[in-house]
Amino acid sequence: MVLNKLVTSCGWAGSICGQPSERCNVYKVKQPNCFHVCSHDASVSCGLNDGALQEIKTGDGYSRSSAEAFVDAYEGRTLEGAYEQINALNTRFKEACVDMESLKQYVDENVSDLKDFIASVAKKLPMPVKFTTEEKFVVKKAILLHFECQAPIRTRYCALQNGKTYTTETLEWSRWLKMGLSAAKLGKSVLTADAIADLPGVVDQVKGLYNMYTKEDGEDFLSFISEPFLTSEEQDKLLNQLRAANFFQKFQYDNQTANWICANCHAIYLKAGSNRSEAGIEAASSHPEAGEIRQSSARF
Repeated sequence: MVLNKLVTSCGWAGSICGQPSERCNVYKVKQPNCFHVCSHDASVSCGLNDGALQEIKTGDGYSRSSAEAFVDAYEGRTLEGAYEQINALNTRFKEACVDMESLKQYVDENVSDLKDFIASVAKKLPMPVKFTTEEKFVVKKAILLHFECQAPIRTRYCALQNGKTYTTETLEWSRWLKMGLSAAKLGKSVLTADAIADLPGVVDQVKGLYNMYTKEDGEDFLSFISEPFLTSEEQDKLLNQLRAANFFQKFQYDNQTANWICANCHAIYLKAGSNRSEAGIEAASSHPEAGEIRQSSARF
């Protein structure tokens, strides 16, 4: 097993969280470099190479679930730290929005709250540039998410050239629709469907899409949207859906630009290092090792 329960063999046990080593849920990767993860809200990173990451993504059952949680922590997709903020935002939103007019007014006057929320989860939860649906997807209770490579300078190896997007279908339509309210209001995403083509405002568009999916069967829209900032559990469900769609194999988060970019562009950006100018990106693209990217180019 790639991940072993660490009891006494690791010097970190019992020292990260203060719990006795036999009670501390610490795991160690069987690699020269390691990353210790503790369930008591503490972690110390000392490096993990790509081979180790790929290895722990394999497996099945409980071991695979543990490995995926480990990789999420290592790659920055844990959502702890934003929980209290999200609860506070939802409480204020629910108290202020008693009808559609007060909802629209609150959204217009508190764009900063929406911006803070999107910023708090951006590294962990990629944001689609477009949410679309058709009748056949409504029947299936599914929605289409469209993602683009957000590299400021697209490389010659970009997997999504000429406006192409990576599209994935999800049954988590209601949770993504909540995300769509904030993203569309901030101009980061668009909501598209024939039924809402003539609706001018984001709130009305979200309501129109919600009504398409629920008809007469669901809760009223105000109850649904009264907590638009996704809880940790809801966000985890969306992360799992993206993982199942192999999103994190096709895209990487670039810390320097704070964007999700395709794996091909990300490889070139890493080769370019701190020189992210057009000349620097082109030089990195011309490097002999770039041929490996061409041969193993990410497929969408």
